[in-house]
Amino acid sequence: MSTAATEVDSYTEAFTAQAEAFGTALATYRGTNLAADPALIGKVESLFGAYVTIAQEELLPVGERNASAEWSAVRTAKVTPLMKELDADQAELDAVETADAAKNANAAAAGYRSGRTTSIVVMVVGAVLALGLGVLVARRIVASLLKVKDVCDALAAGDLTRHSGVSSRDEPGRMAQALDTAVDNLRRTVHTIDGSATSLAGAAEQMTSTSMQIAESAQEASTQAQAVSTAAEEVSRSVETVSAGGEEMGASIREISQNAAEAARVAAEAVSITGARQVQRRQAGRHPVLAGAAAAAHRRGQPDPLGRRAPGRRTQRAQRALLAERREPYAVPGPERRAGHGAHRPRGLAGCPR
Repeated sequence: MSTAATEVDSYTEAFTAQAEAFGTALATYRGTNLAADPALIGKVESLFGAYVTIAQEELLPVGERNASAEWSAVRTAKVTPLMKELDADQAELDAVETADAAKNANAAAAGYRSGRTTSIVVMVVGAVLALGLGVLVARRIVASLLKVKDVCDALAAGDLTRHSGVSSRDEPGRMAQALDTAVDNLRRTVHTIDGSATSLAGAAEQMTSTSMQIAESAQEASTQAQAVSTAAEEVSRSVETVSAGGEEMGASIREISQNAAEAARVAAEAVSITGARQVQRRQAGRHPVLAGAAAAAHRRGQPDPLGRRAPGRRTQRAQRALLAERREPYAVPGPERRAGHGAHRPRGLAGCPR
């Protein structure tokens, strides 16, 4: 109770705010998982509403008039019984919620213990299963690797017929399949090389036979070349002989030309000398003394006083020597004549004097 207007207004606003807060809290409580009876909650809500009504309609106006006796009478008659009943209902709600909280706590503890046990069991079982699965996987991997090792050992020993037979999709299986493929390819390659080697051996034999034939042909060609060389040497010697004969014929022709010129000169001199002697003879024939001297000198074999040479053996020898000198350029030495030197002379000179 207060007589000041400001205090009355402040108290009224505070009461209204508390009433609204109680209503909001009660509405929130209704929205949760209720453990108490909804009828009890409705009763509490109605009792609190009745209290708010009494306070707003009776207590607050009486307090503004500062009528303490009346205010006490209203509180004792109406508010106190209502508040006792409301307190009892709230105590019941607290007991229900406490019991529900304890129940939830026990359930949570039991759930924790159960979850912990379950987790431990699951972990143990999982570990056992993981260990067993690991052992199984390891055994499969080791088995695949052992098969791959066997194939590798056989391959190292030169056996290309082994296969691992692993068909799994894991890494060792793929490795084994790749190894099988490589061994198959290598086996086909070796077979191909074997066939090629056989063909190469046959070709080598044919090549050896061909080489022998080529060697024989080369020997024959060498023999023929030697024969051709010998014939070429003979031809060369014949050509040299013909060349020498040609040179001799050229020299003979030049000598003949010189001899002809010399003969012409000698003939001219002889004609001149003969003419002079004939003149002398004619003159001597006319002079008796000279004619007698010439006849006497001729009988004694002395020179003619007129310069004439007496015919005789010496004159005949001189004529033969002159004839031999004229024939000498055409003469062929004895060995060349015996070797058939005349066979190499041109036909045009066949009629030349020898």
